[in-house]
Amino acid sequence: MIHIYKKGTYFVYAQIYYHDVMTSSAMSHCITMGNSSDHMESVACGMASANHHFVNKTTNQWTNLNTNYVSGLFNIKEDTYIGVQMNMGGDYAPHHDAILFDRKNCYFGAFQVAN
Repeated sequence: MIHIYKKGTYFVYAQIYYHDVMTSSAMSHCITMGNSSDHMESVACGMASANHHFVNKTTNQWTNLNTNYVSGLFNIKEDTYIGVQMNMGGDYAPHHDAILFDRKNCYFGAFQVAN
């Protein structure tokens, strides 16, 4: 989560790179904003479908590789929090442990482009 102290126009971006052992799953994530970490609302979302399947030669299981990127320009008030919320629906709901996030390829940030 990032705390914005100065109002202005910000470019906010987030990418999630993941893989799983499911064959029919999708993942989405949203950029969220609010005046506290307990009161966040989604302002931009993206969804990645399950479409990059291959058989892992080590485990002999199907693996789904995918990335999901969301960004945008937002007029943000001072003292606002921005964050990322991941949503896993469909086949993901009962299988959270089947999802592996590649942390070195996931990122989230913001920079001010205008006052």
